[in-house]
Amino acid sequence: MNSKIKIILVVGLVVILGGILVALNRRSVPSMTIAEANQVSIDNFSFGPAELTVKPGTTVTWANQDSTSHQVNSEMFDSPILNQNNRFEFAFAMPGSYDYFCALHPSMTGKIVVE
Repeated sequence: MNSKIKIILVVGLVVILGGILVALNRRSVPSMTIAEANQVSIDNFSFGPAELTVKPGTTVTWANQDSTSHQVNSEMFDSPILNQNNRFEFAFAMPGSYDYFCALHPSMTGKIVVE
């Protein structure tokens, strides 16, 4: 086999293997945007995560994915009533621990820790 053909085969093989590795890596590593990392999902009458730790200045988003309306309240903020697929955002400026609850379903509680 001549050396040009060997080089073409080796390069082709490297390209194919590289593509396979990239495809496998994309499947095995879930991507998460910054917005998703700072998001609390409301679903099945619960906040998830129940406790979220963020840095000062972070805006946290509550996203109602439940079929029922909810209202996120704390000493620092009161959201409007959030119907399904509605969102509420609040920026946490100061370090501290901030408890919140659903005003419509008080057994639903959560906490934002700012450190």
